[in-house]
Amino acid sequence: MNEVNGVKAELFGGRIFPKCSDFDYVCRVLPYVFGISYFAPCIRVKLKELDDFIRSNVENLLGGVESFAVRARRGGKHEFTSLDLEKRIGKLLLKHLDAELILKT
Repeated sequence: MNEVNGVKAELFGGRIFPKCSDFDYVCRVLPYVFGISYFAPCIRVKLKELDDFIRSNVENLLGGVESFAVRARRGGKHEFTSLDLEKRIGKLLLKHLDAELILKT
């Protein structure tokens, strides 16, 4: 793992995951880093903790939305597909939100 100015970066699945204690700093700096055309803040959650994480954070993360979509892209080998994961997450979110789920066509 490389480190620059207190920010560690991990490469996984063709993506770069910066890790540091100052989330706002990373979000302010990344738009000015050469070669980065897009970034999306994320929270890494272990798969076995996913259900509890969604239950605990759904209102904070998605409260008030009228519609949402779930898109997953896995890295590594698993016994499930990305679509299986999208369905699982979408089902959990629908339990806790008064919103429409947008499905792929």
